[in-house]
Amino acid sequence: MKEIHKIPISFLKKVDRKKEKYFKKIGIYTIQDLLFYFPIFYKKRGKLISIKEVQKNIEVILYGKILDNNIISGKRKIMVVQIGDSSGTINIKFFNFSDFTKKKLSVGKHILVCGKAIKERENYTIIHPRYRIREKKKKYLLNRHIPVYQRINGISQIYLRKIILQALKLLDNYDLREVIPKTIQKYKITLKESIKIVHSPNIKYSIRLLNKFSHPAQKRLIFEELLTYQLFIRVSKDNIKKLLSPKLKLKYELKNQVLSSLPYNLTKSQEKAIKEVEFDLTRKYPMMRLIQGDVGSGKTIVALFSAIQVISNKKQVAFMAPTEILAKQHFDNFRKWLNPFSITIGWIHGKQRESIKKIQIKNILSGKTLVVVGTHAIFQKKIKFRSLGLIIIDEQHRFGVFQRLMLLEKGKRKKLFPNQLIMTATPIPRTLAMTIYANLDISTLVEKPLGRIPVKTIVLPETKRKKLVLRIGEILQKSNKQAYWICNIINISKQINIKSITSTKKSLLMMLPKIKIGIIHGKMNFEDKRKIMENFRRKEIQLLISTTTIELGIDIPNANFIIIENSERFGLTQLHQLRGRIGRGNKGSFCIFLYKKPLSYKGKLKLEILKKWNNGFLISNKDLEIRGYGKIFGTQQTGKKLFKIADLYRDKHIMYNIKNVLETTQKCCQKRAHLLFKRWINEGHKFILV
Repeated sequence: MKEIHKIPISFLKKVDRKKEKYFKKIGIYTIQDLLFYFPIFYKKRGKLISIKEVQKNIEVILYGKILDNNIISGKRKIMVVQIGDSSGTINIKFFNFSDFTKKKLSVGKHILVCGKAIKERENYTIIHPRYRIREKKKKYLLNRHIPVYQRINGISQIYLRKIILQALKLLDNYDLREVIPKTIQKYKITLKESIKIVHSPNIKYSIRLLNKFSHPAQKRLIFEELLTYQLFIRVSKDNIKKLLSPKLKLKYELKNQVLSSLPYNLTKSQEKAIKEVEFDLTRKYPMMRLIQGDVGSGKTIVALFSAIQVISNKKQVAFMAPTEILAKQHFDNFRKWLNPFSITIGWIHGKQRESIKKIQIKNILSGKTLVVVGTHAIFQKKIKFRSLGLIIIDEQHRFGVFQRLMLLEKGKRKKLFPNQLIMTATPIPRTLAMTIYANLDISTLVEKPLGRIPVKTIVLPETKRKKLVLRIGEILQKSNKQAYWICNIINISKQINIKSITSTKKSLLMMLPKIKIGIIHGKMNFEDKRKIMENFRRKEIQLLISTTTIELGIDIPNANFIIIENSERFGLTQLHQLRGRIGRGNKGSFCIFLYKKPLSYKGKLKLEILKKWNNGFLISNKDLEIRGYGKIFGTQQTGKKLFKIADLYRDKHIMYNIKNVLETTQKCCQKRAHLLFKRWINEGHKFILV
């Protein structure tokens, strides 16, 4: 029997080259990949009834024969289609229609209609219903809940459901192996049965249970995915220990010089993390360590002293940041800290002039440049390192796994692999972190540098916006202070009634004519963004209007205020990250969350949490409770989810049970583990080292 993971998605009917391209963009290459693209929630299907049972504003499904089709002319053409069954007739109306639609809805055909009815005079009418031309009632479909999938560009929900049903019909004729033994897998349901139920659940199953991902079929799939994930991490960690890294000896001369040049003392957490890194660097195999800490906890200083040990051994360091603005900030800081000791710092970004880039590339290859800071531009093939000893990745969840793998491969020399230090300002509870980052050793920064004053958080309805604007203007005019003003979108939108950068700039310029105002957003080119940030840093701009482009790591100690428009539309963790842009000096700072009424329950809860707490670990934990793991830690840069059906927070009880059977699974599934990796890990069989 042919294995389903070897059948390309193009084998299915109506999957042309264009559609195949859309699927491949999100990692769906085979029928197996498609079947493992699971629904994110379910909708209850309306009940199939006779026409005489129709009631106002209740969604129904009707099956009947098209009796008439008329076009009513006027200011707008309206197509009125009359359908009937043994109990009566009803009209369906279309205001936007094509000749093709008119032809499709011709008299004599049978039709399945879904929609809500309104009353027009004495008769019921359904406006723009969903419909299908059907010769027979398909009870199979009517007895099923409607699965809803994460959106794929270029692919509609209806089309996706159709081809998944087509793939389900093929499932019985192809091999989809049960890899995990029944002694370990406690759910009494097969893999094939689980897949069929999850994609096409019968209406006899509770929709509430399905939407809580608590149906046995869902739990069986979640169990296998989480077990595979843990197995993958264990194999990955074992493989890393088989690799060799450059031999490094601990040297303290440069470390002590830099330490004495700093205007502050390190926190105990920073000192502990640096010692842990130094221990890792002396081992035979590559370091794989995560530094996690709240915003402003001093992760970059840990990265600095990690780099110092590597460059003291005449090896190079690559420091990668997710945005050019943040990379430039890291470059400026490293240059400030290390230039006095004759350490050359390189800077690589996408918009660099070719002449400057050539010099940088030459210095990296010769080994003259010991620290290279940049964005994904560091991945360019023409950039080659003489002796790469350490890779530092800031905000690692913003990078794809393949980007990290490319950097590891780039540093490989004579079978020696560079060390990796990963930093994140999205702290999570330690027990959960040890599960998510199980292939990494973890250092946690629990304190903030001495002298920092906690940010005061204020929550205001947008009705008080005018008063707030005038008060902020008054403070900025009288003092040396600066402020950020955050908007959700760049331009005014007709679809959503929220503040944009353009509308906010216009209103603030009118209300605050004496204040120097600047704007920054992601669509601006790097040079313009760099100039704006430089002017803000030099206090030539007092008020900076921005999108969330300043969310990650931007450090302007003189910025004392941040005002966030439409705060109800941001995530809890994201709002805390934005708040972390201030409070970096030794003066009091204020974060003001403006919100639009009415607030949803979740919106109110979110703002209450932020007002009450300033601790990133507590806030992240609450965000996990409210939104789940996927929305916070999903791989944003690719659009792919880390998990296909599991959620680490929701399914933590299943994860804890898995730890008890992991050892046994590794022994009995060793030879067939690649089938699990192919099935569950996004192209995981290709990046077992990362």
